Amino acid sequence: MAGRNSYEIPMLLKYLDTGVIDISVHGYKDTFLEFDTELSGDNFDELDKSLQGCFTDTFGNSNYNPEKTNYKDLKAGLIKSRESFKRYFGIAPATITVPYDYFNEDGYLAARDAGFKVFGSIFILDRFPSAEYPVDFYGRRDENGMYRLPSIGDVTDWDAAHCKWGDVLTLTGPSDSLYTSIYAGINSVIGMAIVRIHPQALIDADGKPDPEKLSKLDAIIKYVKSHNDQFGQIITFQSWYDWKVKQK
Repeated sequence: MAGRNSYEIPMLLKYLDTGVIDISVHGYKDTFLEFDTELSGDNFDELDKSLQGCFTDTFGNSNYNPEKTNYKDLKAGLIKSRESFKRYFGIAPATITVPYDYFNEDGYLAARDAGFKVFGSIFILDRFPSAEYPVDFYGRRDENGMYRLPSIGDVTDWDAAHCKWGDVLTLTGPSDSLYTSIYAGINSVIGMAIVRIHPQALIDADGKPDPEKLSKLDAIIKYVKSHNDQFGQIITFQSWYDWKVKQK
């Protein structure tokens, strides 16, 4: 972003210090379908039609450069990522969030073997969510595995037609979609509503923090805190994981 490493986002430090967010590594190179070593590298014509538009300019020319991934390179890159995050934020993230939400066993194992403890995708694409105990790729109990905590979505709307982030969602009452999604998460098998925050969705065209969007994000956080009788407590991946380890 603007010539910086993607994790070097000063505005996140304030939220991290106050404990309302946690840092999650979102892939390594963030190449398309990076965590699915079988689907990665597919030719443009093999992509779903809804995805082709993300790589096509206004003249209909494709700028898609397929890159095949593998377990060895993913693992090495993720280890490097954790080290970089630790130098910048002071902590080595425990959580990996799957870019594009698709993953196969190679991608899962690369994340596990790089040292991550919590594996996050999106709920509708994760067949084996589990907050009860670490699991393997197939959702079976595995002491060497990871917790699977899929999210309900993002605080920002996704413009699928133009493949870009839209505005920050509102949270003012039961009529809001974010409100409904949060309740669905709380009543799911994992008993939590995990909401993702993509920093790239909160910056302007010049790569600077967007004050209006940040204000809307603050409003969401304040609403949840003021309705903790309905939503419970705001908790980060790291604090949840620390609590989970103490229960063993």
